Amino acid sequence: MSEETNSLVVLSKASQMLAEVKNAFDAKNIMDMAVAAEHYAKKAKLGEEAISHAHSIKAQAMAKLGAFLKKELPHQGGRPSKTVTNGNRLSALSLSKRESVESQLLSDIATHSPKVFEKFMERKVSLDKLKHLKQRENASAFVPTPLPVGEFDIIYADPPWKYEHSVSASRDIENQYPTMELAEICAIDVPAADNCILFLWATNPKLEEAMAVIKAWGFEYRTNMVWVKDKIGMGYYVRQQHELLLIAKRGTPPMALEENRPSSVLQAVRSSKHSKKPDEVYALIEKMFPKRTYVELFARQARQGWEGWKNDSGL
Repeated sequence: MSEETNSLVVLSKASQMLAEVKNAFDAKNIMDMAVAAEHYAKKAKLGEEAISHAHSIKAQAMAKLGAFLKKELPHQGGRPSKTVTNGNRLSALSLSKRESVESQLLSDIATHSPKVFEKFMERKVSLDKLKHLKQRENASAFVPTPLPVGEFDIIYADPPWKYEHSVSASRDIENQYPTMELAEICAIDVPAADNCILFLWATNPKLEEAMAVIKAWGFEYRTNMVWVKDKIGMGYYVRQQHELLLIAKRGTPPMALEENRPSSVLQAVRSSKHSKKPDEVYALIEKMFPKRTYVELFARQARQGWEGWKNDSGL
C-alpha cells in the first residue's frame, strides 16, 4: 500500500472514530492521526482537498479533547498531570501545555461560536487569530462610568461599533478600544431632554445600525454632515475617506439660526489616533446651538462646558 493510499485510509478511519470518542485518549489519538495525515498531505503535495480534510478532522478532535480536559481538569488549567480517567493518568496523553491550551480554546469556540469554528475547520481563520480573539475577550468589554445626572439639550455620540471582520487580527478595532454590540448601544438610557438634538457619528458600514440607535434612543433622523478626511483609508468595496455625522431630534427643539448653520461638508485632518473625530465639531455644535446643556457619550477627552460619559477602560 502506498503512503498516499495509507494516508487516505488513516483519514477515513479517523473520521469514523470521531463519532465514537469516549474520552480524552480517544480524542488525542484521532488528533495525532489527523496531524500526521495533514503533514503528509502537505509534504506529498496531495492537494488542498486532502489537506483541508485532514485539518478539519484535527480541529474536531482537538475541540473534543479540549472539552474532556476542561471537564476532567477543572482546577489545573487543563494541564495533564495527576488526574486519572478510566484508570489511566492524563499525563499518559503526552500532551504539551500548548496543545492543552489550544484544544480548550477550540472547545470554547466550537461551543460558543460555531460559525467561527467552521471557518477554522475550513482553514479560513488561523489558530493564532482565534487565540488573539480569546485573549482579548475579557479585556474588550465596555465598562461605562455612571451616566451624567440630569437631562441635556445636546447629545454628541461616537459609539464604539463592533465589526464582524477585519483584514487581520492586528487591525481589529478591539486593539484600539473596547467595542459594544448594537443591542448594548441601543439599550443605553440616554440623558436627553424632551426637546433635544442628537449628533451621532456613523461609519459607512454601520449606517443601518446607526439608524436603529437613533430610533432606540427615541429620536427622529433629520439630516447629516459629512467629514471628508485628508487621508484615504481601507475598505472592502471602496476605500473610505469620509464619515457621516447624523443629526436627529427629539420633541421640538429650536432650530439653529440661519447665520449659525454650517456647511454639510466638513474637511478636516484625520488624527493619528484611531477613530478620533475632529475637534472642530465641538465648536460647530456650540455655534449652532449656543448656551445649551451639552453631553458627549463615549467621550475620550474633557471639554469645558460639556459633561462626558466614557468607558472605565479608557475609551
